[in-house]
Amino acid sequence: TADARDILTDARSGWPGGPVELRVSPSGRLLSLLWPVHGVFEIYVISSQKRIERGQAYDLAWAWSCDRYALVDCVVDAPQKGTWKDKKKKGPSSFGTQFLDIKEVDFTSATAVRQITRSSGFKLPISAILGGPLLGVVQVTGDGDISTSDVLQFHAWDGKEPIGRPLPRPHTITWESTMEYCLLVYEKDFCIFTVKPVFKLLNRLPGTVTSSLWYKKILFYVTPTEICCRYVVGP
Repeated sequence: TADARDILTDARSGWPGGPVELRVSPSGRLLSLLWPVHGVFEIYVISSQKRIERGQAYDLAWAWSCDRYALVDCVVDAPQKGTWKDKKKKGPSSFGTQFLDIKEVDFTSATAVRQITRSSGFKLPISAILGGPLLGVVQVTGDGDISTSDVLQFHAWDGKEPIGRPLPRPHTITWESTMEYCLLVYEKDFCIFTVKPVFKLLNRLPGTVTSSLWYKKILFYVTPTEICCRYVVGP
């Protein structure tokens, strides 16, 4: 939008430089900017071009249906340059003490950012967070060598207990519109999970999925040779 372009133009002189990741909130009223290399983020109200928050973060993700977002930051004994990918190569010790913050922007009276929860003391270092109906927290296993891999743990957006068991990190996640089902795509297979009332595996099927789309409770997906649809019934 024109307002978003104005924000980018006006704020450019104060930016830390380097690659920047832009994300729009679910309501379309907020714009987040994240500089992963520098660990800096900013959030603007698009209509007024007002910056409402700036701070430290190495990843940022928005929720699905409200202006709630999660941030991951870390504190290390000595400053270290590089992105999460660089830290992952060096092993878990390079992440330092990590914090996962969940916040929400409140437009009811004056625009204000309120803290929902702050978590720390993770057993495995966080390498990424994923937005959507559930908050996905990706954690690193291994010691930075060839055995290193990522595991995905879903959480509710209130920051309380984890939802479901840890899973291998998928290539893509596609959510059904009512948040009753989701699709996790891996290199050689794909999995359909029920989300409500309990998060659990419904089907695991072989094949390579290159694109997917939910329409109500029907899953359409594309393989290298076919266009398929699957009617999901369960649990």
